[in-house]
Amino acid sequence: MGTKRVGLARTQALIENLKRELAMGSSAMGGLLTATTTATAGTELTAADSGKVIFLTQASGAVTLPAPNADGSAGLIYHFVLVTTAAADLEIDSQVDTTGIIGFITADDGNTEGNDQKLKLVSGSTGKGDCFTLVCNGSSYYILNGLANQNGAIVFA
Repeated sequence: MGTKRVGLARTQALIENLKRELAMGSSAMGGLLTATTTATAGTELTAADSGKVIFLTQASGAVTLPAPNADGSAGLIYHFVLVTTAAADLEIDSQVDTTGIIGFITADDGNTEGNDQKLKLVSGSTGKGDCFTLVCNGSSYYILNGLANQNGAIVFA
């Protein structure tokens, strides 16, 4: 049998057909690393940062999330971990008035629950390791989990 030549158009069509979800069943993967980045006041996160662990350095100002919209922000997810503390408040800004961030933060001595445009990491109350995860549904960001060492360390603003 001889070899069959495949034209460029057919090759491109075959490659396009490979774009689909991968079902792995009960397969296991090892050696994976989660992408990380460091953010401080003035940082504007993008969709390309979705899925990353965002190491926060606390300084006065805000880290800005991509504005939610129905054109592709559903499913954005950001994992935040505070790695330094300072005498300044740091905010996470959703760019959506009043209901931009919804959920609650669990602290060792209470919960902070609410919905607002921003989350504030309060200087003097936050501690290294305070963390939270935000996920977008296309119109708001929801707190999947949030943990702080002290009540009032991470509040709605």
